[in-house]
Amino acid sequence: DISGASDQSYELTVNMDGTINVPMIGPVKVSGLSLEQARTTLRSKLSRIYGGISNGTTSATIRLNSVRPVNVSVMGEAYMPGTFTVSSAASLFHVLYLCGGPNSKGSYRDVQLIRGGQIICHLDVYDLMLNGSDKGNVQLRDGDIIMIPTYAKRGAVSGEFKRTGYFEAKEGETVEDLIRFAGGFTPRALTEHLGLFRVGRYSSEYKQVTDPRNIALASGDSLVVSAV
Repeated sequence: DISGASDQSYELTVNMDGTINVPMIGPVKVSGLSLEQARTTLRSKLSRIYGGISNGTTSATIRLNSVRPVNVSVMGEAYMPGTFTVSSAASLFHVLYLCGGPNSKGSYRDVQLIRGGQIICHLDVYDLMLNGSDKGNVQLRDGDIIMIPTYAKRGAVSGEFKRTGYFEAKEGETVEDLIRFAGGFTPRALTEHLGLFRVGRYSSEYKQVTDPRNIALASGDSLVVSAV
């Protein structure tokens, strides 16, 4: 809406190529911009036609009336794989929530976003769960595919840990990382009796853990700490 020295009102639709056609200005690309960035770009373009925008005698109010929906497919080891119709403002975390997240065989550490046949993002959900980081939480586009592969490596913790259960590990992570995933020890933990059961060729082998930083995790490891 243009008001002041000049009065005009436009309702424009963003085309499939990411542009809007502004009368007397032509196409302006807004795809990939935040709403505030789009406002700045459009005001700059409009000021060439409406000079009062620069000196304050004319104001330009730019708002978003509606958002086009997009279709996104979730494949692999999700609780509810399928196609979801969401707002084009939705992010990767939104659709992971809708599909129930990874199932018991799915990876939390390598959720993949595929666009145009190429993997454009690898999302580690542990970054969100443990650190509150939204790194990798990208905005979705129509036709995107979210692939949840099977986990590559997983270990268990039991005993006097703040969290017990199964945790997924990446290559190069150690017993120290597994303890961090478990939230550390409870006050009753007898940390001098920290043990690791590792699956061998024919049976499980027990190792006393003295330096968690120097023991790389293997799939099937089970970490146990006794209570005082």
